[in-house]
Amino acid sequence: MLSYIIRRLLLLPLTLFCIILVNFVIVNLAPGDPTTVTEISPEGSASRRADRALAFGADERYLQFRERYGLTLPIIFNNWPWTSQATVDKELTILVTKKATPEASIEMPVKAYDALRVTFGDRARYVMPKLLQVVMDTSQPLEIRSMASRFFARGGSQQAFLGTDLTESEKKPQSQDCRGKQHVKTNGHR
Repeated sequence: MLSYIIRRLLLLPLTLFCIILVNFVIVNLAPGDPTTVTEISPEGSASRRADRALAFGADERYLQFRERYGLTLPIIFNNWPWTSQATVDKELTILVTKKATPEASIEMPVKAYDALRVTFGDRARYVMPKLLQVVMDTSQPLEIRSMASRFFARGGSQQAFLGTDLTESEKKPQSQDCRGKQHVKTNGHR
């Protein structure tokens, strides 16, 4: 009986690891996004709501949830800091025109557009210098510069900590200077 209990106790970590791995795979491979909002027209086609924020996602609470729990980061390896300027320009053009290629005659599907918008917004904090370069480039069309400024603001903002179980450091207001260092505000001084 003692050997049976010891075997079961030794198998417990492996069993828990397998259960957690299966849950992780199911959650990350599930299609869609729970906050994707589309409207169905009388003709039966899906359309985007015009009043939604382009850079900030459909639901601010969901965005805060994603930021707080690290869901805005890639699953395995974060290669976003090495995104090229050409990729940033291309994706901004796609987001402005809502077409997969400049030659396309129809808009891209709503799901694909929303996935690109959310992913690019999550990546914004890593490509801020490239977004700033687009904003400052007067040869770029105004729509693309405006879109880049929205994502620049998204990348530069830090989501608030929410909840009743906050630590003391989470309760204190924080700011960041342009070098990325965090400072705790106390009586207006850094």
